[in-house]
Amino acid sequence: MILLLGIFVWPTRYKYDHITYGNNKFPVRIDRLSGQAEALYPSGWTIITKGETKDSKLKELPFAELQKVTGKAWFTDYGYFKCKVYNGSDWTIKYLRVSVTIVNPDESEESPRIYKLIPKDGSCEPYTENEFFKKVGYELEEGQSFRWSLLSADGTNEG
Repeated sequence: MILLLGIFVWPTRYKYDHITYGNNKFPVRIDRLSGQAEALYPSGWTIITKGETKDSKLKELPFAELQKVTGKAWFTDYGYFKCKVYNGSDWTIKYLRVSVTIVNPDESEESPRIYKLIPKDGSCEPYTENEFFKKVGYELEEGQSFRWSLLSADGTNEG
């Protein structure tokens, strides 16, 4: 009876859930046998330690270091806002916060939107380039343009 219950009621090793960080949701799998939890970040499955999250050591980059982060941005045809960033700072960047203002063909502006972008490869190491993105569900209409600015960045400085 226990064997049949195990086969038909408990069909997988993992229980699946999710965690929310800002506007981003990440899948989580919990091993039913060991209780080990892992989150699926852009860099892959990462173990979550009890009482600690993957980002518990993140700090906001100081203004002087943020000034060393530069890049260009664009909207995709699929509702994403992306930017290619060069990290000229001594910090490893995990997230960017940007302000985006849509400019209409008649030069009127929509209210700025704040987006938290994640890096394509999990992080942006010092003195490297990486692409950051966020699905915003918005595409520029014909004649529209935009302005963007980097507001802040979260990362680590092990040096």
